[in-house]
Amino acid sequence: MFVMYLGMSAGMNVMTGVPIAIALFAIITANVAERSIITKRSNKYLFLGVSIIYSLVVPFIAEPVMVEASHGESPGYFRFLLFLIVLGFVFVQIIGYDLLNRVTEDE
Repeated sequence: MFVMYLGMSAGMNVMTGVPIAIALFAIITANVAERSIITKRSNKYLFLGVSIIYSLVVPFIAEPVMVEASHGESPGYFRFLLFLIVLGFVFVQIIGYDLLNRVTEDE
């Protein structure tokens, strides 16, 4: 039971840490290289804000669901749910890029 708890604690760190690290890396890269997909600086910071909100809110919503779903299941099932959450973050990133590019092109 204690090993399962340690795995879930590490999973929460991954659910929170990986998306925040990706968001910060993306904003640093966008500001250094200015050849970013999102060209307007305010949209870059808006995108960073959405990424960080996702990173901080979704794990706390998903944790009870993951804990309940993983009781009696193998640790692989918990890792699969963790993978789905990180994949959801990537989809939020893609949708954010697409929407912010449309806003920039319309102006």
